[in-house]
Amino acid sequence: MSQINFVPHGNTGNQYGKRFKGIEKEGEKTCTKCKQSKLLDNYRTGICLDGKGSWCRECENKHMRVKYARITGRTIKELEVDKNNRLVKVVDGKKKCHTCKQLKLVGSFRKNINTGSGLGSNCVSCVNKYTKAYAVKDTKRVKLICMMGYGGCCQCCGYSLIEMLTI
Repeated sequence: MSQINFVPHGNTGNQYGKRFKGIEKEGEKTCTKCKQSKLLDNYRTGICLDGKGSWCRECENKHMRVKYARITGRTIKELEVDKNNRLVKVVDGKKKCHTCKQLKLVGSFRKNINTGSGLGSNCVSCVNKYTKAYAVKDTKRVKLICMMGYGGCCQCCGYSLIEMLTI
């Protein structure tokens, strides 16, 4: 256990805060908002002497939700309903593709552990269309760079039409 001293705060520099009153366990800190002692892992990095923020993550999250609700002119309950509606849901083994907006079977989507449903947001056919278009564009770019590295023309006959040249 270690004694945590009072730390100066405020603009004047001579006022002393009562944020760290008494003895705290090693690796713990008291949140100045909820007054509960929590592990340092429950704090984001901040400007306090210990390198952590003065509020725990839970208090910060509550504060930011209230602040966002005030800015947008909505209640916290309305924000929660909006969040639940945004989550991609699987209904009767079907899911809506984000790109083509069609309701397709779950088997038409790739797995993605980072989403709530465990599936990607786009169906396989939409992903393949995008991937193919990118691959064609990228192949042309790579071929042009490679050909320019070899002089941009055929070394035998001098033919310089990039589409017809190969290595």
